[in-house]
Amino acid sequence: MSLRRIVAWIGIVLAVGGFIVLALSLWLGIHFMIPVLMIAAAFGALVIARRMPSDIVEEQPSEKAENGEANGQEE
Repeated sequence: MSLRRIVAWIGIVLAVGGFIVLALSLWLGIHFMIPVLMIAAAFGALVIARRMPSDIVEEQPSEKAENGEANGQEE
């Protein structure tokens, strides 16, 4: 598992947890800034994960495929 995925999952867990704690904050007497900061931290983690380089290697199309030679088309 790559670091990018770990940071993204942490961001998702913080966001979900933040919204749940926000909904329960009045009933449980939790200060409202705690879930707000959890949601802000989730946003920050997801932005950081988005800017990280991807581990997935994309194949670059070869020049033969661009010229049509790979498809059996000859000039």
